[in-house]
Amino acid sequence: MLVDRVLQASWLLSAVVGLETRWLQQPIDHNSPASGTFSQRYLVDAKADNGGPLLFFCGNEGDVEVFANFSKFLDEAAAALQGEVVFAEHRFYGQSLPFGLDFSLDHIRFLTVEQALADYARLITFLTASRQRKVVAFGGSYGGMLSSWMRAKYPSLVFAAVSSSAPLHFDRVGGSFFKLMTDAAEEMDSGCADRVRMGFAALEAASASSLQRAFGLCSPPLDLNELVLWARNAFVTVAMGNYPYAGELFGKGLQAWPLRAACRELHGHKPLESLAAAVGSYYNATGKVHCHNISREYRDCADQTGCGTADAAWGRSWDIEACRQIVYFTSTNNVTDMFPPRAWGLEELSQYCSGVWQIQPLSNWFLPWLSSVNTSSRIIFTNGLLDPWRGGGVMQSLSSTLVSLQIPGGAHIYDLAGDHVDDVPGVRAARQRVLTMLRLWLGMPHTAELVVQRSVFGAALRAMVPPKTFEVSRSRSRKWDLEVKSISRDGQDCVGACHWVFKSTSRSIPTDLESRSMPLDPVELWSKTRSADAHSRPSWSVPSARPCALEQWRDKAPAKLESKQLLAGPSYWQSHGNGQGRYGCSAGHLAASTAPAAPHRHQTSRPSTEQASRLDRRGRWRDGASYTSSLRASSLFIGTLEEEQIRGRHSGPKFSPTAAKKLRDLTTVILTSR
Repeated sequence: MLVDRVLQASWLLSAVVGLETRWLQQPIDHNSPASGTFSQRYLVDAKADNGGPLLFFCGNEGDVEVFANFSKFLDEAAAALQGEVVFAEHRFYGQSLPFGLDFSLDHIRFLTVEQALADYARLITFLTASRQRKVVAFGGSYGGMLSSWMRAKYPSLVFAAVSSSAPLHFDRVGGSFFKLMTDAAEEMDSGCADRVRMGFAALEAASASSLQRAFGLCSPPLDLNELVLWARNAFVTVAMGNYPYAGELFGKGLQAWPLRAACRELHGHKPLESLAAAVGSYYNATGKVHCHNISREYRDCADQTGCGTADAAWGRSWDIEACRQIVYFTSTNNVTDMFPPRAWGLEELSQYCSGVWQIQPLSNWFLPWLSSVNTSSRIIFTNGLLDPWRGGGVMQSLSSTLVSLQIPGGAHIYDLAGDHVDDVPGVRAARQRVLTMLRLWLGMPHTAELVVQRSVFGAALRAMVPPKTFEVSRSRSRKWDLEVKSISRDGQDCVGACHWVFKSTSRSIPTDLESRSMPLDPVELWSKTRSADAHSRPSWSVPSARPCALEQWRDKAPAKLESKQLLAGPSYWQSHGNGQGRYGCSAGHLAASTAPAAPHRHQTSRPSTEQASRLDRRGRWRDGASYTSSLRASSLFIGTLEEEQIRGRHSGPKFSPTAAKKLRDLTTVILTSR
């Protein structure tokens, strides 16, 4: 499917450096322990003894060493979280074969998601028996599904989960996969989709000898449909692995942005030869393949995105899973996508699966699992915006602890790869934010630092945000926390963005954040809790707490409160009473400002000359008020950009509400832990 068809050819299956191979005896059937056992392989960093969490990688459809070699982000996470990494191999894959290579019908009935999750739960219990510690499950693609299901099914064992590129909404994949792949090709190279269509039209009209010559086949194709699927598979693979750097990720010497490279091969004058060149950019990236044997390079199966090659043993296991439980209907129509029409619905899938494996697809099997994930907590879902699988992914945060991160410029499971000098900014931001949230959930002491990751609107954002970071020491954060408590109403903590930030920068940060019913990051908090009426007091929508009266803070606030009107936008500066006062966070307080009241949130007039004149060339206040010296309201303003007029310096660009929303959506503001 999803990932191993991309990775299996990629890495030499040698021992993973720094990891030790171990084995655990597992029941073949967890519902009947007397059924016998098999040896499950797992890889562990034997030298790690940091006392931190166990980072448990849920292996998916393939050899566990493949995933360990690829998923270097876990090494980085282990260093940041002082944890230990374990990679577990999925039953019926790699060397964890209950019946060897015997895939008889009586044996394959034990290849189910439930049995695999039970394997992982038993392994986690074994690994944590001698030392109690929190477990964070990781996984990508099918493994990302498994990590989220582990958190939902075994919440007492798995404290949190990171689910990368996991299409949990099975019903959404069928109508979106090939369309999103086509959209990605167009984004890489305008006109690519039409050139692919012309190439396939020429393929279907060509003679067998012409096809053999154009594609460099070892023999004339006997099955035109097989040739079409083989050629389509090349585009699927480079779309999923469309990373910004060259390397041996696919074992074929692919260049950077391989989908773009394939599209550019289509610029020739002859559609058939151009298509052959594009397909060859994957199958013969090294230029060393003398001829292509289609039946060896491609395996048709239940998963129409591919099951590897004829020689890949994992393909049979995945074919069984795609027939039984991991059911996707991925048709093509040549209208919304760029490939020849091919129906692949329940009827076609059932006919194939019953004929090959005597299995009937469970097309609704995923629904209760999806429901259990939706009511869980502490799961981070990441999805690349160039990944064709994102149509089935969790693309919106479901709660403060079911968080969705989108990665502009990201392909399939890109964020699990290790740091690379050519990484796009979005993936670096996503990785950092994953670590930030995990540290918060794990209750690890930290210092808060605001990091603004710039989007395609970077030039304007640089004009608005100083390049320095904002840091708050632990001692000061504790002091601020006490100050906020001391001015709360009836002894109850004040709620709002500032108080949340202070709590998150304190040693005493609660580990059970979800009970606070607050969004996890400032962007979400401001967009969800701000008042809709620009001329009313803020109304913080936190169910379990009462809003504090702003009047209490007028006399206790610092003498100065200044923040950039250019950044804040009128939805942040909520007017009070007769509209003469403004309130916001500054140096640890909610405080009053004597600056002029903000315009109505839909007013698009430029800031006053007085306001503009008080900003120096670097966007700081000329009167000495420190904009960058501490964690201030300015650090949260990016969350107010939706439907606002945004400017850089007073002479900078102006954005429409639509552009402003895009800027907010593509800009990540995170609290990074150290």
